Formats: sequence, structure tokens, C-alpha cells
Amino acid sequence: MVPEHGVTRDVGKRVLIAWKGTRESARALHDAWPLVMGAEQVHILVVSPQGEGGADGLLQRHLERHGREAKVIVDRSHDASAAAILRGHVKALDIDLVVMGLYGRNRVQELVLGG
Repeated sequence: MVPEHGVTRDVGKRVLIAWKGTRESARALHDAWPLVMGAEQVHILVVSPQGEGGADGLLQRHLERHGREAKVIVDRSHDASAAAILRGHVKALDIDLVVMGLYGRNRVQELVLGG
């Protein structure tokens, strides 16, 4: 996510982890781990219109075992896209860093289907 009007403050004080329980989400969290551990506030956002979940609680406990308190937000909105929901929480919580994985294909799929 890129800010609308440039960065005017420190980044990484209020972190939002957009969590889906996928390999890509786990990799993004792993790569951002030092930033997450150094944040003042950490929020875990799960967008789940069907009410699925559970992995968010596991992630919260994992962070707590490492000394980082995190608040879990499960958004079950049906009337907005995941991107709109994410933007809404970023704005409402004054988040300055979003950690999220992206969908990817493995190398064989890329060769067969294109990348």
C-alpha cells in the first residue's frame, strides 16, 4: 500500500497484519518479523464473510509468546471487497504499515499457465 501524500512520520509504529492463514501470509509475516516486534501496536485483520477463522487466534498466541500483544479483528462484512475493508481498517486505526501476503503460483503453474 502506498500513502496518498507521502510519508511524514516514522513507519512501523502501528502495524496491521492482514492474515489469511496461507503460506504467502506466513512468509510476509516472517519477512516483516523485526518490524512487527518493534511496533507499538499490532492488529491482526481477518476478512472472513463466511465466519471462518481460528488461525487468527493461533497467530495472536504466537505473537504473545514472543512478547508482542496483538488485537484480533475479524471482519465478516459481505458488502465490500477485501481491499475496501482493508483500507477502512487502515484509516480507522491510523495504521502506518500493512503486512500481507499476495497470491502466487508455483513455478510449474507459471510455466504451464503463464505468470
